[in-house]
Amino acid sequence: MTRTAHALLAAASTILAACGGGSSDGGNIALPGLADITSTNAPTISSAVMSSMLEGTDLGSFTGLSTGAGSSPLMGKAVFAKVGSLQTDGVQTLLKQRQLGIFQAPIDPVTENCLDGGTMTLSANLANPSTMSQGDTISFTYVNCAEGTTIVNGTFGMTVTSFSGDMLSGAFSFRVSVSLSGFTIVDDGVLATADGDITITLTATSQPTLDISVTATSLTVSADGQTNTLTDLTISQGIDSVAATYTLDASGSLTSSVFEGRVDFATTVALQGMGEGNAFSGELVISGAANATIRIRVLDATMLRLEIDTNGDGTPDESIDRSWDELT
Repeated sequence: MTRTAHALLAAASTILAACGGGSSDGGNIALPGLADITSTNAPTISSAVMSSMLEGTDLGSFTGLSTGAGSSPLMGKAVFAKVGSLQTDGVQTLLKQRQLGIFQAPIDPVTENCLDGGTMTLSANLANPSTMSQGDTISFTYVNCAEGTTIVNGTFGMTVTSFSGDMLSGAFSFRVSVSLSGFTIVDDGVLATADGDITITLTATSQPTLDISVTATSLTVSADGQTNTLTDLTISQGIDSVAATYTLDASGSLTSSVFEGRVDFATTVALQGMGEGNAFSGELVISGAANATIRIRVLDATMLRLEIDTNGDGTPDESIDRSWDELT
């Protein structure tokens, strides 16, 4: 499964800055019963969970890592990541408006031709163009927007639900509600889609450190012929650009087109990594029916170990080593 989107809200933050776990019932969403975990399907389930979790992690990058606090882990490996440059181009139009003294709120829709065909339309309603304010909205709409091998369609919208502090000083916190509607990308012939509503919270207590959380009642991502739906998703990231390190905690439930039923997952030891590389330590437990589990131990930035307990007695019945590339 290809990992999703990285930099959409980073573009929105350029406009503005230039100037816990969900309920156990999945937000009243009916969830299927827990999946049977076997030695045969454990690698498939593990791959679906790991790739989906990292797709959710990518969404945290929406919230303005361009503010100077560093990169998200594993950045640059998703087809959705290529959307960031398209938005940056559109944002420049708004910045030029502001420089010319005609920046306004609300902002009339601005339609830009994409580099290799199609259009991107950007609109916004900002209470104050020099900072974020509660209730600010920004929307991107793509119509066959092409750049190189990438073609984007759909709508991406966000609403600022809270903001405090000062971005220029490096101490701030804000929360954004994000809606992805009919959002599709074709990259080198591979189709990826994303639908759902998520909430992203970013807190910077002192640059260059950022804490980012992503929560979603339900988020569906499809790519490479596989569809994964995350419910009760909670992801917390800590990023330090000076030390070039990150930590990642995650929990939630997953249903997928590649296995029957659902599984629950949670990090029991936070994943840790350097720069944009794979995590080199950490642990994640996937739970299925009859207390069966898959414990994924990160051996290093290359390899992972799956400890599979099929009868739920707490003792692994089998261990399988897989590379990060194989599972994500």
